[in-house]
Amino acid sequence: VEKSKRIILGKNPTEIYGFGDTLNSLLEQDESDNNNNKIFILMDENLDYTCDSESQVFLSGSKVVQETLQKLSPRDEQRTFALVRSANDSAKEVSLYKSRTHGFFPKTISRHEKVQEALMPLW
Repeated sequence: VEKSKRIILGKNPTEIYGFGDTLNSLLEQDESDNNNNKIFILMDENLDYTCDSESQVFLSGSKVVQETLQKLSPRDEQRTFALVRSANDSAKEVSLYKSRTHGFFPKTISRHEKVQEALMPLW
């Protein structure tokens, strides 16, 4: 994916909670440009941030994606490809991620050629 077409979110609660709105905006913009592009989402499972400079808040990335996908039209969901990325790769965890998203991507894969190799069967 070209660098100019990448969006990285999650540096603060606003970006995390606004993920659905951001995705909808991207889908709408793409459609108004008469494109039919797919949007690839790679979401970390463990989303955390500090609230009120003291308490730590933890969210499930796969749950955030699940809730977002459920609000999309069937056509828009088909235009997305959402994977959850996690170091927790037990059969039980992977099954949970797959029930909430379109698939699982292990954190252990980091080299460029290995990333492409892992994505090809999923795509």
